[in-house]
Amino acid sequence: MADAERAATRRPGRAWLALAAALTIAALFAIDWRFDEWAGAAGRARAFERLRGLGGAAVAPDFSAETLRLGWRLSLDTLAIAAWGTLLGALGGFLLAIPATRALVLGVEPPARGVRRLRHLALRALLELARLLLDALRGVPDFAWAVLISTLPGPGPITGVCAIALSVAGILGKIYSEHWDALAQRRLAPGLATGAGRIGMLAYLVQPLCARASLSYTLMRAECAVRNASVIGAVGGGGLGGQMLEEFSYGNDRGAVTLLLFLVAVTASADLATNWLRLKLREDPNHPRPAHTLSREASRARRVGVLAGIAAGALLAGLWLRGALANAIDELDRIEWGFIGEHFGQLLRPDLSAAALGSALRGIPLPLALGWLGTLLAVLGAALLAYPASTAMQWEPERFTGERVAPARRAARALLLGAARALALLLRAVPEAAWALLFAALLRAGPLPALAALALHSCGVLARVYSESVDDVPYRALEPAAAGGRLGAFLYGALPAARSDWTTYAFFQLESNVRTGVLLGILGLGGIGNSFHTAFVEARMPLAGTYLFAMVLLTVLLDRTSRWLKIAGSGVARRA
Repeated sequence: MADAERAATRRPGRAWLALAAALTIAALFAIDWRFDEWAGAAGRARAFERLRGLGGAAVAPDFSAETLRLGWRLSLDTLAIAAWGTLLGALGGFLLAIPATRALVLGVEPPARGVRRLRHLALRALLELARLLLDALRGVPDFAWAVLISTLPGPGPITGVCAIALSVAGILGKIYSEHWDALAQRRLAPGLATGAGRIGMLAYLVQPLCARASLSYTLMRAECAVRNASVIGAVGGGGLGGQMLEEFSYGNDRGAVTLLLFLVAVTASADLATNWLRLKLREDPNHPRPAHTLSREASRARRVGVLAGIAAGALLAGLWLRGALANAIDELDRIEWGFIGEHFGQLLRPDLSAAALGSALRGIPLPLALGWLGTLLAVLGAALLAYPASTAMQWEPERFTGERVAPARRAARALLLGAARALALLLRAVPEAAWALLFAALLRAGPLPALAALALHSCGVLARVYSESVDDVPYRALEPAAAGGRLGAFLYGALPAARSDWTTYAFFQLESNVRTGVLLGILGLGGIGNSFHTAFVEARMPLAGTYLFAMVLLTVLLDRTSRWLKIAGSGVARRA
C-alpha cells in the first residue's frame, strides 16, 4: 500500500518533467539557429578580432574628462527617467487596480436578481475592462511604447519616462489588484457590514493590510525601471543606452566600455539600495526584530517623512529633466494632431488578412522559445548559485548543524558567499538588452545573443530570490536534515521547503523573459518584436497594429496559463 502511495505521488512530478522535456525539444526546433559567423574561417577571424577589440577596451577604457562628464550626465538622466517613470507608473497602477479588484468592485455577496443583478453585470463589465487595460499596458513592452511615443515629443528622456510609466502601470496595477483580491473574504465582510464605502474599505482596510507586500514589489519594479531606463535609449528613450549603442556602432569600443561601466554602476547601486529596503520590510523567521509599537504621532511623522523624501526626489529628478521637458513641449506644439490621430488610429484597425495574421503567428514562437530556454538555463544556474549565495549555508550553519567552524574556514566561506553574490549582482546589473548588444557584437544579430542575454540576466535575478528563499526557511526545520552537514541540510531540508517558492519565481521569470524576447526583437534579433518595429518604421500602421494586438494577446494567454500552472504546480509540490 505504501509503495502504491509513493508511486501515485511520483506520477505528477514525472508528468511535469515530461512536459518540460517536450517543451524544451519544441523550443530547440522552433528557433532558426544561425552559426554562419562561425562556419567559415573568415567569420571566426572577424569574431575573434572583435573579441580582442572589446577585451582591449575593457582593460583600458576611455577615462578622458569629456567621456566621464558624458557618462555622469547620462547616468543622472537614467536615474531621473527611472524615478519619474516609476512614480507615474505606480500612481497609474494604483488607480487602475481599484476597478480591477474583484473584492472592491463586486464585493463579497453573491449577485442578487432584478435591478441589482443588472448593476452586478455592469460592475463586472467594469472589472473586466480594467483588467483588459492592464493587460494591454503590460502586454506592450516598454521598448515598443518608446518606439510609438518617440514620434510625438521626439527621442529623449521624456519618451523614456512615458514608456516606462505605461509599462510599470500595467505591471504594478496587476500586482496590486491581485494582492487586494488575495485578502480573505472574512476580513472584508466586517467592513462591508458596517456600510463602509469602497474608498473607505481601500483606505482603512485593504491597503494597510497589503502595504508591506505592495511596497516590496514597487521597490523591485523601481529597480527594474532603472535597468530599463539605462538601455531604453537604444530606441529613443534617452539615458545611457542610446549613446552606448552609438559608440559601439562607430567602433569606439573604449568609449562604449566606459559607458557600460557607468551603466553597471548605476544599476548595481539601485539593486543594492532597493534590496536593502526590501530586507527591512521582510519578516525573517531566523532573525526576528524586537516588537515595538509606534505612537500615533511617531507613525504619522514617519509617513510624512517618507512622503517628503519621495517628493524631494521627484522634484530633483523633475528639475534635472526640465530642459528635456521644455523641448518635448515645443515638439508637441508643432504637431498636427489631426494627422497624428489618423496615423495612430490605424493601429486600432489592424490588418486581419491571412498574410498579416500568418506573419504574426510566425513571429510568436521565437520569443516563446527564447523565454522558455532562457528561463530553463537560468533556473539551473540559479540553483547552483543558491547554496554558495545563502547566508544560512555559508555564514550561520552552526545554528542548525551544531558544528564548530574554525576562523580560517569561516573566512573561506565568507569569501565564497561574497563571490557568489557579487557574480549574481553583476549578471542582473547588466540589462538583457545590454547583454544582447555585447553578444551581437561578437556573434552577429540572431537568436543566440538573445538567448545568452536572457539566461545570464535571469540567472542573476533568480539567484537572489532563490538564496533568499533558502534563508527564509526556519533553522529549526533544517535540524532534522543536518546530520549530513550543510549540504545535507540544503538538499533535504531547505530545497523541499523552498521548492514551491522557487517554482513560483521561475514562472514569474518565464513571463518576464517572453516579454523581453519580444523587446529584444525590436533591437533586430528577430521575432514579432522585429516585425512590429519594421512595419512601424515603414509606416505600415495596420500591419504594426496586428503585431501589437498579437503581443497583448500573447501576454494575456501567458498570464492565464502561468496562473493555472502555478496553482497546479503548487499542488504537485504539496503532494510531493
